[in-house]
Amino acid sequence: MCDPAVCSFLTQTLCAHGGRLRLKQLQENVGLSELQLENTLSAAGPRRFLKVGSGPVILAVTDVRVCVRKVCAGCERLHLCKLHLMGRCNQGPSFCKYSHDIMNAENKKVLKKHDLSGLSENELQVLLLQNDPFFLPDTCQFYNTKGSRCMEQNNCSKLHVCRHFLKGTCKFPQCIMSHNLLDDHSMRVLETGGIDGKTASNFQAIYDFKHVEFNKEQKKGYVYNYRPRNEYRKRPVTPTIKEVKTTLETVQCTMDVPPSEGPSSTVPAEADLLKSQDQLPTGAGDKEKDKGKKDSSSDEASKDNKKDNCDEICLFYAWKYCKNKEFLTMSDFVTDKCKSVHYHLPYKWEIHDGLFWNELAMMEEVEKAYCDPKNSSLQSRNINFQTMTCSSSLIRRLSTPSSVTKPTFLLTTQWIWYWKNNQDKWIEYGEQEEGSSTTSPSSAVIENLYQADPCAIVPFQAGQHQYELNFKEMTQTNITFKTQRQVCRRPKFVSSEDVQKIKTGQKEKMKRENGGKEVQEKLLFHGTDITSMKTICTQNFDWRICGSNGMNYGKGSYFARDACYSHAYCQATLQGHLMFVARVLVGDYVKGNADYVRPPKKHADKLWFYDSCVDDELNPSVFVVFEKHQIYPEYIVEYKEERVREQQEAEIKVCREDGKRERKEEKSKCVIS
Repeated sequence: MCDPAVCSFLTQTLCAHGGRLRLKQLQENVGLSELQLENTLSAAGPRRFLKVGSGPVILAVTDVRVCVRKVCAGCERLHLCKLHLMGRCNQGPSFCKYSHDIMNAENKKVLKKHDLSGLSENELQVLLLQNDPFFLPDTCQFYNTKGSRCMEQNNCSKLHVCRHFLKGTCKFPQCIMSHNLLDDHSMRVLETGGIDGKTASNFQAIYDFKHVEFNKEQKKGYVYNYRPRNEYRKRPVTPTIKEVKTTLETVQCTMDVPPSEGPSSTVPAEADLLKSQDQLPTGAGDKEKDKGKKDSSSDEASKDNKKDNCDEICLFYAWKYCKNKEFLTMSDFVTDKCKSVHYHLPYKWEIHDGLFWNELAMMEEVEKAYCDPKNSSLQSRNINFQTMTCSSSLIRRLSTPSSVTKPTFLLTTQWIWYWKNNQDKWIEYGEQEEGSSTTSPSSAVIENLYQADPCAIVPFQAGQHQYELNFKEMTQTNITFKTQRQVCRRPKFVSSEDVQKIKTGQKEKMKRENGGKEVQEKLLFHGTDITSMKTICTQNFDWRICGSNGMNYGKGSYFARDACYSHAYCQATLQGHLMFVARVLVGDYVKGNADYVRPPKKHADKLWFYDSCVDDELNPSVFVVFEKHQIYPEYIVEYKEERVREQQEAEIKVCREDGKRERKEEKSKCVIS
């Protein structure tokens, strides 16, 4: 059986790249060997990872679904606003009757059951859109009941597709109704409903496979969760006995959601986590809980994952400043107030005085000591990192999000994983031990797995040996010899001076490369769709993630001097349009070329490069930037398009007609007189 944390990490990687990747690309992204990846995919099976084509392409598959009921007493599905996940809900979390909170306790249980705890809202959106037919536009009733005939034909606003195929329950291998979501009519309906071509293609591949498998089972005389077609129209009778009601609800909710193979033994139940909480200040270390553990940094980080956002340092504030009523969170996309801690460093040490958490003095000294895995304490300050205490007072460490969760952001926290060898020396994962040619998985790979499930037990191979890494106990066990080693997780040290260099570093670096010449900085516009806008708000500008609307001047992020140019690329919403205003270090620029993946050299004999590319060197209106560090998304402008020209033309037309009418009246008066 495949490890849940590994499965979650693979699903997360696929969804971060649009729901699918070629096998080779997936291997490059996750850092597993070809054999390990093949074994993992085979163990998980096609109900989790579907292989398509000769490449092959790996698709992310899931059985989790969103509840379709308007009122639900409780079921094994996610309870979320469908329109919110598609970026089309105009009610907002305060007024919408459906939940916008993916990470509430009820949804967490569902995600944990399906090994999807590590997914962000964006990644879950990709996964659901290509798996759950609830997000598709409605199928045409006339097409499905009148022998695949609809009077409106191509003018129909609904899908002309077999409705049973979209549920994975069409019992006809050669169905007379269409199973094609990629024809012109279907694609037009899907795009109107907010489903793009890539998502439709992924959905088609997954449900083609489901159709084949369903009919294989039918030939064997057993059909999983199958009901005859005429029963779909029947409404369930309202039960009068509690036991019967539960059974009916279970049948209804699992029609498209096969039962789980059982909870993972490595993940504690939600109730167990809740009842273990004490009346201690949030984030404090606990001696009793830490007893028997090798290193409390895992316990601290595990708690951090369960805390609210208020115990996480705001990346926007640490970088420059945070605008409260800006697009800061992925849960609502718009928030009234930033709930993260505002601090100028990517970490903050605090001490509890019995009532409140206060800033710890000389915290850079504490941070430097904590980052070294050799230190279990700082004797000069009476600080114990294992119990997280200073003398008799509790302490805690706040930090920015892990670098693996926001790979394109600056000032994230880079966590490094170590194991202790026979000489009591801490060795970083991914580094070779002296006298050994074998290497273990890198810190980045392990951190990704840890973020997916902080309580997992992850198997891995180093050389000829097989190991298990237990995140909860912070131990590494040799599966054959049962020998154990200590493991610890510590952040990479960043001083306040380093932070200042990071904040001003890109501009100063460009200035040095330009011979001391001041670097041009401009406020430019960028138009994109809603999905890419959410990604930029959390991951910054990165054309590899968000894509690009044009490649005429190079493969980079495009910005415009004029808002009307960017408006052409903005996606309309019910509220109007949204557009970025970004602060961009354009520096020295040159005319771009479609083949550029970075600006060209300034001089053939020197390694000095231009900073950006443009459409016209003398009068640039389009700028192409290749490095995310040159871009800061400063504002999002919300506006409505008014048909000013049409109004003016209409007014002119009315005036002309009034003028003609007046002249006719005058002429009539003259004739009469």
